[in-house]
Amino acid sequence: MFENEPYCPVCGGQRLEHVHEVQAAQENARTGGMRTARVRELVARGIVPPEEAAETAPLSRGALARYPARRAVFRLLGIYLPEAQAQVVLREIHNYKWIAAEKAGEDIWRKRAPENPLAAAAREWASRYLDPFLQWICQVRNQNTSRRSPA
Repeated sequence: MFENEPYCPVCGGQRLEHVHEVQAAQENARTGGMRTARVRELVARGIVPPEEAAETAPLSRGALARYPARRAVFRLLGIYLPEAQAQVVLREIHNYKWIAAEKAGEDIWRKRAPENPLAAAAREWASRYLDPFLQWICQVRNQNTSRRSPA
């Protein structure tokens, strides 16, 4: 299985997005989100609007709700996938969990990992099917790209 890279190690999907996220996080850590203590005080007292102080707004509920499947796959497997692919992976993990429990005739995942049965199923699914799945996704992506380019 691939190491916990935040982008697809096979095709490099979302690598550029990852680089931009890292750069933004480093800049935010370096500046503390705002320029100086004086500017922070002015913003706190309402004298200077946060937009003018270059203060980054905290994540809102809307921002946290974006890409729920992508976040769930990252929590389960430690990798980032585009939202559409993450939805397919989650569906496959749930199907795998359900079929394995049906074959065993009981909820084997609750016995194996009572604290998080879905994570146990995700790890087992990933050990068997994640690599071929990612390779298949890259093949489909390359086929779609080659169809779009003029010959």
